[in-house]
Amino acid sequence: MKIRRRTFIRLFSAILLIAIAGLTSTAGAQTDPTNHPTVELLEAKVNRFFDDLSLDKTDSGFQSLLTGSPLGLQTESRDALVAKSAAIHELYGECRGFERIYARLFGESGDLVMLRYIYKCENYPLIWTFWYYRAPPRGESTSETSNSGWRVIAMRFDTDLRLLELGNE
Repeated sequence: MKIRRRTFIRLFSAILLIAIAGLTSTAGAQTDPTNHPTVELLEAKVNRFFDDLSLDKTDSGFQSLLTGSPLGLQTESRDALVAKSAAIHELYGECRGFERIYARLFGESGDLVMLRYIYKCENYPLIWTFWYYRAPPRGESTSETSNSGWRVIAMRFDTDLRLLELGNE
């Protein structure tokens, strides 16, 4: 009887450990956001912005990207970023292309998204990072691909290539 009980306890303990290990590995895992509908939606917005930027339509690109965003209301910060962006081609050369190199959704419902891009200029690449936020709905369901609610809450660009190391952690 004692042998059966010990065997049962060992077997139960082993099964419990396996179950816990499985739960922790899936809880910490993040789904690949590459083809996530939200990432595709936000990437389309950033691509339009980059198209405008590469065609020297900096003002309209920012206006479109920052519509409904708190950044759009911070006129001094926005104007400084627009001016700095308008000088990109003069400082780094004409745009030769751009590509998303990293995307990450944060939180259970993915209401915070970070997108990182390489903006390939003739003389030097720039690293752009965009942070989008969608406030969780109050008691109503919102489609993941809904245009409503997504706002740029932070964005930056610079020449610090070390940012590329941070993207894939």
